[in-house]
Amino acid sequence: MDQEKLDLFFAKKPQLKSLFLTLDGMLRQRYGSLFFKVQKSQISFCDPRPFCWVWLPIRDGIKGRPEEYLVVSFGLDHEIRHSRLIEAVEPYPGRWTHHTIVSKETELDEELMGWILEAHEWMVNK
Repeated sequence: MDQEKLDLFFAKKPQLKSLFLTLDGMLRQRYGSLFFKVQKSQISFCDPRPFCWVWLPIRDGIKGRPEEYLVVSFGLDHEIRHSRLIEAVEPYPGRWTHHTIVSKETELDEELMGWILEAHEWMVNK
């Protein structure tokens, strides 16, 4: 893990780094071969292909959203409609990207992990 890149990514919101590390730990328990790539605007979880992304909100203070949160995104071959999802887009036919807000560890629950694990299976077996 490149600690310097991770620190730089969370420089403006250091309090969210522990939330990211909790998600990372949960995914590593299931997939030992997992790694993540820290980029300028997002962190990609890969095994070996990317299947889940974490990014910081572009704008603060959006009505109805927590003060501090991560956006966790995952890709699937179908759309999920659920109140937890803030957006689902189909950038390519048959590829849906879903976005959800995570502001506390309790939101890293079985429902979200199930979606992420489904995304993992879809991308790895593609």
